[in-house]
Amino acid sequence: MGFALFGPQDAFRGADVFPLRISRDALFLAMLRILPDATGRGVGKALVHAVLKEAKARGKRAVECYGDRGWQHEACIVPASFLESIGFRVKREHPRFPLYRIDLGSLAKASKNVEAAVEAFLDNLFNNEPAVGKAPARSNAVR
Repeated sequence: MGFALFGPQDAFRGADVFPLRISRDALFLAMLRILPDATGRGVGKALVHAVLKEAKARGKRAVECYGDRGWQHEACIVPASFLESIGFRVKREHPRFPLYRIDLGSLAKASKNVEAAVEAFLDNLFNNEPAVGKAPARSNAVR
């Protein structure tokens, strides 16, 4: 349904072209991609939640990411509007590519929202799938 690329900023060649640097206490979310059929179903929130949990496991205090205010299509950078909608805040301003940050303190609050979104997504996914192995209903019509 989607994926997230994250790690130390130094691990991503080309990330140094941005004028703003990732903080030492933060994990860098370099890219987030959601398949078109999965957009709007909570997959992005679930991926960010997983990155927050990984940041905590690595002893980081936050996740930081560059957002794109002019995002119009699939690209390697995350739309600023998505980041803002899930709780990221602008850490350092830039006209097109601000640096966003979300602190691990948001993890507990986000957990409940993500769990609800994942449950709704799975319910929708499995309730809209055709049943496997069921024969079609027979008609009693005489021919």
